[in-house]
Amino acid sequence: MSSGEDPISSGITSIGQFENEKGRLAEIAVQAEQGWFKWGSRFKLGPVKGLLAGALGHFQGAPWGGPFLTLDLPIGKVMGQEISVGTMQWPRVFFVNEPRGHVNDGKPANKSDVYSVYLGSVNLSAGPINLTYSKLSFLDDPWNSIPGVSFTKSVRKDVSVTASVSRNVNRKEYMYYVGATWSRPAK
Repeated sequence: MSSGEDPISSGITSIGQFENEKGRLAEIAVQAEQGWFKWGSRFKLGPVKGLLAGALGHFQGAPWGGPFLTLDLPIGKVMGQEISVGTMQWPRVFFVNEPRGHVNDGKPANKSDVYSVYLGSVNLSAGPINLTYSKLSFLDDPWNSIPGVSFTKSVRKDVSVTASVSRNVNRKEYMYYVGATWSRPAK
């Protein structure tokens, strides 16, 4: 469960992830303006851990779909903290129409009439601290750079809390997020 703002939406979000012992993962996300279903598998290539999934969802009444990929490479320990670098790539295409908030925005639709979104990021994690730099191409909006930092703290064996701040460079505004994660270990 979380609340915060990102470059295209804001509000309370609930995400459930379900994973089996073989690394198959299903994710269901619900928010006032959007929701999605993600299905895929975790994998390992040498030291690199990843997740490859397909996702279907909607945003402001417009259905979309696309692949989802994360990669994480542990690079060592510093002062007892695991250090890793990673990336997330999430291209999407709206199937039928633009989201409600973009239909009458005064901007022409994409020249190809393909309503596309691309979100990609790179990150450096050091224990509970995560530095992220993302790029977002959302429909006909100009490319947006989104640098950010987050901190995650375990408050119990099965509960952690994350707080983050990122910068929406296009709007010249900071975006804040706070969320709690409850994990039930597999039996």
